[in-house]
Amino acid sequence: MKKIVNHTAGTPLLEKVYRAGIHIPVGLINVFFFYVAPIYGVFFFVGFMIYELEESYMLKDGAYLDINGWLIGFSLGVSALFAYQTIFL
Repeated sequence: MKKIVNHTAGTPLLEKVYRAGIHIPVGLINVFFFYVAPIYGVFFFVGFMIYELEESYMLKDGAYLDINGWLIGFSLGVSALFAYQTIFL
């Protein structure tokens, strides 16, 4: 796979999808932490956002792609948790 470039202008679509895709599990883990103990979820979320915003500020690499992947994973996790609780509990 090509080296990830330091800017998003001209970044190929597959690379953007890859960067978002590798952050989907982070969103799923965040849902798990919220389910176990909400304070863990809050700390995990705040830590992830601080990391991404700092990375975006320092590297200018388009951290919005990573946050977008987190949001997709978080949405999938909340939907799965809601479906589980609706069906089985």
